[in-house]
Amino acid sequence: MAAKKAAVKSKTTAKAAPPASGDANDHYNHGLRLMMSIEAELRGGTAVSGSPGVVAEAEASLKKALELASNHGRAHIMLGNLYRFTDRAAKGVPHFEEGLGLPPESDDWVKACDGLASCHMTLGADAAAVKALKLGIKNHPSNDLFHFKLGAVHVDAGRIPEAKKSLEKVLELHPGHSLAVQLLESIGGTAKQAAGWTGPAGGGSGEPPDYVAAGKKAEKLAADLQAEMAKIMSGTGSPEAKTKKAQKLQEDFQKAVQKLYGG
Repeated sequence: MAAKKAAVKSKTTAKAAPPASGDANDHYNHGLRLMMSIEAELRGGTAVSGSPGVVAEAEASLKKALELASNHGRAHIMLGNLYRFTDRAAKGVPHFEEGLGLPPESDDWVKACDGLASCHMTLGADAAAVKALKLGIKNHPSNDLFHFKLGAVHVDAGRIPEAKKSLEKVLELHPGHSLAVQLLESIGGTAKQAAGWTGPAGGGSGEPPDYVAAGKKAEKLAADLQAEMAKIMSGTGSPEAKTKKAQKLQEDFQKAVQKLYGG
């Protein structure tokens, strides 16, 4: 039994050797792989206690990438996320700000903006969070996550009319967004179905559409999309090939969500 426990422990703490090269991308990819190996712990807030060695090595590898290439936008974003998910939001802010130097139309820019806003929200920096989210909406007006987080910030600050406007926009873009529905109704708003949508599949026979169930399925699709995108970006192939694969995934995701909601 003791041997079995030891084997499990060694599996969870074992780390691949860090790159010996002087290539920033090698160090970035090493740090990315380490973070992906403990993604559930990072998002659950248990990475520092559960895998401290992996967290430390990922941080060191990403710092090395930036030492070799200080303008490596993705390394900045990944290091920002490492700090964000290990209760060091203040340290993540400057790295996400560096990430905003990437092309605004790119998915990486969206990650940088979202990370920056989330750090400011964690730190209780209301004005800075609103500024980041409005910048995100300016460049990506159809991104429902930016609208949702802006609504949440307004709710926390007691700006109810502004919150309702943001949350209603979320439901216009993503009918059945369960969290937006709940938050809007909690402040006295009414969730309305966006024009042009017939509702989630299976809502016939006179029964009301099950937006909550559809929202959960859509969120699962989004999580799967994020995981697949991470695999593509950290894998082999030219930037052009990776971008093409990523675009195809995005298109398939949009079609799946539209079908889910009967659009």
